[in-house]
Amino acid sequence: FRSKVFYVLGEVRRPGKYYMRSDNITVNEAVILTGLPTPAAGLRKAQIITPGTNGSKIKEVDLYDLLYAGNLKQNVLLRPGETLFVPSAVTESIEGREKKGNNNFDPLRYTLGPDDVVDITVMQHPEFSGIYPVSMEGKIQYKFVGDINVTGMTKGELENKIKKIIFTYAASVEVNVTITEFRSKAFFVLGEVSGPGKYYMRSDNITVSEAVVMAGLPTTAAAMRKARIITPGMNGSIVRRVNLYGLLYLGDLKQNLLMYPGDYLYVPSTLMAKIIRMVSPVSTTIGLASSSPSEVGSVKAGMSALAK
Repeated sequence: FRSKVFYVLGEVRRPGKYYMRSDNITVNEAVILTGLPTPAAGLRKAQIITPGTNGSKIKEVDLYDLLYAGNLKQNVLLRPGETLFVPSAVTESIEGREKKGNNNFDPLRYTLGPDDVVDITVMQHPEFSGIYPVSMEGKIQYKFVGDINVTGMTKGELENKIKKIIFTYAASVEVNVTITEFRSKAFFVLGEVSGPGKYYMRSDNITVSEAVVMAGLPTTAAAMRKARIITPGMNGSIVRRVNLYGLLYLGDLKQNLLMYPGDYLYVPSTLMAKIIRMVSPVSTTIGLASSSPSEVGSVKAGMSALAK
């Protein structure tokens, strides 16, 4: 059966492309095929996305009601070409984030995810200690136990979980968990900053001021009043304006917005900087054209040597 395809993406065990064995399939059956949602899934905000020539149509589905409350009204049909998207529970809407404000920022809270690395130390029991990378499925392969799902756990929550696991082997244990590599929460700073690139958060979110300091602060060519945070999404990107000049030089903390994993902070160039960059190559070419053949030859030879 290969002609009727549907997709399940997001927080499920096996996201990907699947095939129907009839002209449609229920959401219940589709999500079971993918191995059920992960513990990090935002079950109440799942969506069915139907592509179309005039844009996509979106229908919300409450998977929690369907799977755990037996509400069969949520067991709607998926048709060929449709996508069932299960979002992460830690992903909030921009509107919700704005209402909470920067008081929601906790620099000590960090929830584990893929590519993080933890060092587990069990006092007086070195056989239970070790360094464990978190897999792409959000699990660690713990000694004597096997896979443990750590997605969305804090350091303290993982310590308590390990204590409960070891309790069957040892009556009283002291467990310490250290996050040695923070790799699951990436954000990007692009444009007119000293060190544009990909960076990692050490908490569940980061302020704009901290993000721009990590990237080496804006350059002299930066249009700081026109910076923006871009949040990619299934229905297009959401853009928030940020006045970096007001934040960095006037102390306007209202501009110190929160960035979340996957966000981009873009700092554009000033109009003058753009003009200079456009004019500079042209003026260099004109200067070479007006030079004598011997001068042009020496310049070309110098450029060739630099290239080598």
